[in-house]
Amino acid sequence: MGTFQDSRSTGYDVIVLRKELLGALETARSRLAIAIAEESKSTPWDLRRHYLETTDHMRRFIERLRKGENHEEFRMQDWMSALEALREISLKDSARPLCSRLRRIVAALE
Repeated sequence: MGTFQDSRSTGYDVIVLRKELLGALETARSRLAIAIAEESKSTPWDLRRHYLETTDHMRRFIERLRKGENHEEFRMQDWMSALEALREISLKDSARPLCSRLRRIVAALE
């Protein structure tokens, strides 16, 4: 992964890192959807709506990232930080902390 830290990274590096980030974001979004479903009966509607807004926001960001609308060459360091944060997410996290964490990660990427 050291090659990604070079500011003169190749287009190939950008493509590989983008794919890794997309996969991690999609996995995290799925994990949030599962956590929301597991807690749905005990979650107040306002909080549930907040969770669903987060998953929708993530979906829109993932679509933009797929289309290459984020000036990849300048964002690789941000992407690496986000990828590291996504890898640290626990499968045991409940919806509330997971939602909060994912919102911060996506906000940092935008």
